[in-house]
Amino acid sequence: MIGTFEGAGRGAYSAALSNASGGRNNFVANPAGAALMRRVGWGVGGNYRLAPGLDVLAEFSSFTVAERGRDLDPSNPGVQDRGTAKVFIVGTRLAF
Repeated sequence: MIGTFEGAGRGAYSAALSNASGGRNNFVANPAGAALMRRVGWGVGGNYRLAPGLDVLAEFSSFTVAERGRDLDPSNPGVQDRGTAKVFIVGTRLAF
């Protein structure tokens, strides 16, 4: 799946302004307007039959969100404008 969507409004959270105003949410507007957000997701998996009624399966999935100029991970220094999640699953299936 690949998609391009309208990103969030061009506002940025300001911790300094929030602390100064007693904890209310304060956003700093950016006159550039909304940006484009790109989402890419894919997965691949397989199943192997060990014996009748006993299967082993595995799957790998990846999902990425990118939006230029948007800090998607404010806990890290700098602007992290790309976020990625990767999942690997291994399991068994028993049917009798």
